[in-house]
Amino acid sequence: MELINAQESNVNSTLPLLRLLKESGEDFEWYPTTDEILNTVRDGLKSRLGQSYEDKQPCVSVLDCGAGDGRALQWLAGGGDMFAIEKSKRLINEMSSDIFIVGTEFQKIMKHLRW
Repeated sequence: MELINAQESNVNSTLPLLRLLKESGEDFEWYPTTDEILNTVRDGLKSRLGQSYEDKQPCVSVLDCGAGDGRALQWLAGGGDMFAIEKSKRLINEMSSDIFIVGTEFQKIMKHLRW
């Protein structure tokens, strides 16, 4: 499964969004995600979780901290439950309605969790 159809289409859709984020003061730390990065994450999950991951693949539940517009989250979850922490309201508005927004401030959320 490819996150982005072509590098060029990603640049064409991402750059205008990044400009809007900068103009609105919502560029909180932008890290572009490539197919190579996502494949590495997926391979890491496979090696750590072994058969339990393979049995669920391609459908797993994922929490993405700093989820951006949710494209990477959708790719990693593969149809599973998707949870996001994202500060930017503009990026939250770009996300699929299937993504549950846990919150916008990671540190505040962590204070409320009991381990």
